[in-house]
Amino acid sequence: MLDLYNMIGALIPTAGPTKAHPDDAYREGYAVAIDDALKKVDQAPDASTAAIAFALETEEGMTFLRCWNEGDFDAIRREWPEAPDDVFEGADPLFKRTSSQLPAG
Repeated sequence: MLDLYNMIGALIPTAGPTKAHPDDAYREGYAVAIDDALKKVDQAPDASTAAIAFALETEEGMTFLRCWNEGDFDAIRREWPEAPDDVFEGADPLFKRTSSQLPAG
């Protein structure tokens, strides 16, 4: 039986150097773009993590998280003035760090 497979294999021409598929360059570029985007996400401060950390430290943390989740950032600034800027960055579209608030680096 093995000889039969070998004979059939000999009759079928083996592929030479494979031809590049037209989409290969696109796929490679797409993979690079995804990797770059993921690196940026990994380096960006995570407002949700900061919000959860702050909620665990403050009284009425669930109320804080509810306001944060609903985007009621004015209420957060009013009720929790001690909330760190990290809970706003990336979550509040109107939030801008001033040059004095920028992290050193």
